[in-house]
Amino acid sequence: MFRAFQKASWRVTCVGFIGALTFLMTANGKGRGQSPSEVQVQKTAPVPPGGSRGMRSEPDPIDFDDTVGWTSMFDGKTLNGWDGDPDVWKVVDGAIVGDLPTPPAGSPPFRGTYLVWQGGEPANFEMKLEIKLEGPRADSGIQFRAFVAPTKQAPAGAQTLDRHQPKWNLGGYQFDLSLGNSQTSGLIGEVAGRGILAFPGQAVHTEADKNPRLIGILGDRKELGSYFKNDGWNQAYLIVRGDTMITILNNHVMAILIDGDATKARSNGLIGLQYSGTPCKISFRNIRIRMIP
Repeated sequence: MFRAFQKASWRVTCVGFIGALTFLMTANGKGRGQSPSEVQVQKTAPVPPGGSRGMRSEPDPIDFDDTVGWTSMFDGKTLNGWDGDPDVWKVVDGAIVGDLPTPPAGSPPFRGTYLVWQGGEPANFEMKLEIKLEGPRADSGIQFRAFVAPTKQAPAGAQTLDRHQPKWNLGGYQFDLSLGNSQTSGLIGEVAGRGILAFPGQAVHTEADKNPRLIGILGDRKELGSYFKNDGWNQAYLIVRGDTMITILNNHVMAILIDGDATKARSNGLIGLQYSGTPCKISFRNIRIRMIP
């Protein structure tokens, strides 16, 4: 078994996974008769301090509420440390809420806005939060390694209810979280850039001057989409390390992107929360980040 694992690891390294596939084989249950999207963790005896786990020991169970080593990005009471449209973003019952009243009939469409974290432009990190979307077209996401993008000009003669200032318009990578189409939640895309790079259920590798290449299947897209809770809180977990990005939704790995295109990849940037799809209400809570050296 150990030799087989070594060979598998060598093959994974050749395509740039660098351990990500090993993680997925454990998390998604491949090789143990489970469906690709199931996450089952066997109970094992606790390891004594300084003790040895042994080769066959399973990892500790998933604990989304673990806060050791994590820094809170939201104090639960104010928008201190964030910048966004005050008419859209508020704090309600311990959550950051994006909510814009329905515009009067005949009003031009609203194109959305972002709440921008003021804590820096991290390169490598893990981030987790809980999100709830309400409204048939509610559309959101976590923007990361982002930048302030120029606002698009409306066609001649057209009107848009473009409330956000340019500083609230972000481009860059996005962990998509959408209520209108649950089969897109969890994808990794690039706003104001290359568009969708990895759909739910895909591991994708990019290289300069080539189309993105599918290198692995993580699960059935429709099944993965069913894990998104349309009427409750969802746990979103983002891992960004070097050229590798992993999105996890409600304990299920959704997408992996290995962005090897040095001509287009971004190494660091802003973090933002998206509000779009009005009329809708989008809420965030328990927002935490852990920097990776």
